[in-house]
Amino acid sequence: RNISILDIFGFEHFKTNHFEQFCINYANEKLQGHFNEFNFSLEIQEYQRENVQWSYDDFYFQTNTKCIELIEAKRIGMLALLDEQCIMPNGNDETYCTKLKNEIPEHPHLYTAKMRGMKFTLKHYAAEVVYDAEVFCFKNK
Repeated sequence: RNISILDIFGFEHFKTNHFEQFCINYANEKLQGHFNEFNFSLEIQEYQRENVQWSYDDFYFQTNTKCIELIEAKRIGMLALLDEQCIMPNGNDETYCTKLKNEIPEHPHLYTAKMRGMKFTLKHYAAEVVYDAEVFCFKNK
């Protein structure tokens, strides 16, 4: 007998994390968000059908909405800032990191205060990951 398990999330967290891990982990944030929303809304619907007394406090769980919004936000999201650097004549990885630090200075999921060089830390649903932004612009093009 065999039991097979498929990890649909595939979160990546290595000693050195680059653009590929950023994209994979972003996709996993979206999957995790969908999973949470779908499963908890189904649970609430079942409680309502069965007339079970409940409150939203019964369903407290850590949400990753803020992280997804940080990555996706128009104009000041991480991807928008990266795209902006890719179309600028002198845009590069260093100016991207400077933009992150200046445009998103105090976000609970992005740690730029301790940034050294082109590294930043993003607090994902699964873990905090330090990314090395070297060649982010090149790989995003």
